[in-house]
Amino acid sequence: MRKIGAVFLLSLVVAVASLAPVAAHAALFADYSGPLSADAFPVNKDVVLRQASVEVNFTELAGGNAEELSLNLFPDVNIRAFLHHVERSGSRGFAWIGYAEQQEDALVTLVVEDDRLAGMIYFGEMCYLIRPLQGSLHVIREIHSPAAVSPAAEQGTPSTMEQEVYELVNLERQTAGIPPLIWDGRLYDAALGHSQEMAELDYFAHESYDGSEFHLRIVAAGYSYNYCGENIAGGYSTPEAVMNGWMNSDGHRANILNSSFCDIGVGYSYNSSSRYGHYWTQDFGRQQGVDSCQTAKTYTITATAGSNGSISPAGTIEVSSGGSQSFAITAEPGYLIADVQVDGKSVGVVEEYTFSKVNANHTIQAIFNSTRLGVDSDGDSMPDSWEAANNLNPSLNDASDDPDLDGLTNLAEYSAGTNPHEPDTDGDFMQDGWEVQYGLNPLNDDGAADADGDGYANVREYRRKTDPNDADSHPDAVLPWIHLLLPTD
Repeated sequence: MRKIGAVFLLSLVVAVASLAPVAAHAALFADYSGPLSADAFPVNKDVVLRQASVEVNFTELAGGNAEELSLNLFPDVNIRAFLHHVERSGSRGFAWIGYAEQQEDALVTLVVEDDRLAGMIYFGEMCYLIRPLQGSLHVIREIHSPAAVSPAAEQGTPSTMEQEVYELVNLERQTAGIPPLIWDGRLYDAALGHSQEMAELDYFAHESYDGSEFHLRIVAAGYSYNYCGENIAGGYSTPEAVMNGWMNSDGHRANILNSSFCDIGVGYSYNSSSRYGHYWTQDFGRQQGVDSCQTAKTYTITATAGSNGSISPAGTIEVSSGGSQSFAITAEPGYLIADVQVDGKSVGVVEEYTFSKVNANHTIQAIFNSTRLGVDSDGDSMPDSWEAANNLNPSLNDASDDPDLDGLTNLAEYSAGTNPHEPDTDGDFMQDGWEVQYGLNPLNDDGAADADGDGYANVREYRRKTDPNDADSHPDAVLPWIHLLLPTD
């Protein structure tokens, strides 16, 4: 079912429980041979790393039943994807949702209807957008996997699902070189209220249940507009699926990429007993008296990494006011993260750090240990990195030394995982060497335990110099006995 108005369209999908699998192995895309070119369509070259003009081999999708797809995105990017589930549309469309063989957390979302395909593939540090352009011409665009590209919501509190759709809307606008939309709490209230009403009353339309038009809901929420629009969808279970459904439709895509809109609100609601289950509404607007949209203030985050590792993304990153930005820190093979410093202060050894609600410039620096793991320069069977971390000399064979006089040599301390400068690593008042000698764990505070069950705690055995594993090792041990009374004449 599709309804076209001045600035809106309807989009319907229904999830199905099971499908008969059909194997598919041929490439999904082919080089475009027509007269058009993707390069003729506007794109932000600062965001899009490269793009390719393609046609889609729709037969490989087997009407949504393909259990496996070969995604030949670029000559050096070929992804084998496997089906997770399919969501079917009310007409002839469907959403194919799966994962990549090479990376199971890589999300693959393809939405198909009327020989048009819109898709989004997250794979490692890259994201691939597939968009219909004109006729059989489709474009594949490679961009970095996005962090947050939207200002944080200052009015209303969107759910994670709603926030993700908001982020994806502004990703599309950023890719097209269009300024981002600003979250508006009044449009959010209007959108959420409509999604909730559709879910609760089990209907699907731009009009409210009482027949009033969508723009009246926006006004009732307190938003005075001189330009507004709305997208709705039903049945899509994920933000990626609903966004690709909208981007696969000319009318929906026109709203998302309309540079005359300044503000947005996204509402989502779910009701398992309703026809479509999942209900989505996007309300767009420009307020009365506003001639041009305000550009959100941006701040910079400078990300650097020392030798023996990397931080991603690196360099100077621009973030809109109130937005978020995540960084991944990775040590090279054989090295470790030593510290991560934010604005010159340590935040510890972390593999990921996120700046939230950014309202100032920041710096982040990743520091890695300078000694490669596993290297043993002095041949004392202790890696240089362990010696350096424990204040020993990696150029001196000191395996037999015992600097803390706990009965364990440095080599034994390395094997046990204890501190060569701390005679009681676990703080249980028993020296590491004695615990190792008697099979106790020098890294576990077991002083109060009674290994041999003789009534003497391990720490007392240590003080008495008796065997904590032998109940007969001290003369006054309390041993069980029997007193037999014999009858007398």
